[in-house]
Amino acid sequence: MNKILVVYDSSYIRLLLSRTLKAAGYTVSEATDGYEVMAATLSYEPDMILLDVAMARVDGFKPLRI
Repeated sequence: MNKILVVYDSSYIRLLLSRTLKAAGYTVSEATDGYEVMAATLSYEPDMILLDVAMARVDGFKPLRI
């Protein structure tokens, strides 16, 4: 497990998680909302997704149902 997709609408949280994971040796990609999750998942094919469930436009639960 090396590729992680970080999905948060807060740029500060995304930056904090991405920097921490990269420092630990992971390859990280980012998305800003629930709409970007599906496209990012298909193109990046992450091993794990860190997904904020309380996002403004589309909450994190909707992409989980698809």
